[in-house]
Amino acid sequence: NFDMVEVRDGAGTDSTLLAVLTGSKGPTQDLFSTANEMTVWFFTDSEGYGRGFRANFTCGVDLGSPAPCAAHQFQCQTGSCIQGTGFCDGVADCPDGSDEADCVLLQVNGSGH
Repeated sequence: NFDMVEVRDGAGTDSTLLAVLTGSKGPTQDLFSTANEMTVWFFTDSEGYGRGFRANFTCGVDLGSPAPCAAHQFQCQTGSCIQGTGFCDGVADCPDGSDEADCVLLQVNGSGH
């Protein structure tokens, strides 16, 4: 028997489960909702008493999104920034290769004239 906090992305019990928290340690990372609602359920047993729990909530636009890159840079899908000259240059500069993902390679075969 134990106390538990369940966090879901959206409204209601059928929304996507983000985390189940137990014990004295909180989540190892922040939890973000992709919707405009988040469901937090607290379950407790009938044994003993404790100190309860503490939760901090922050709302806003684009929370959890990486800061934008400078104008001369390209933002990888991972959020990291590379020099703009590395975009579509045939070399994967982003850790996830996203700088080369949607590139089209045009090869021109000339006749030498």
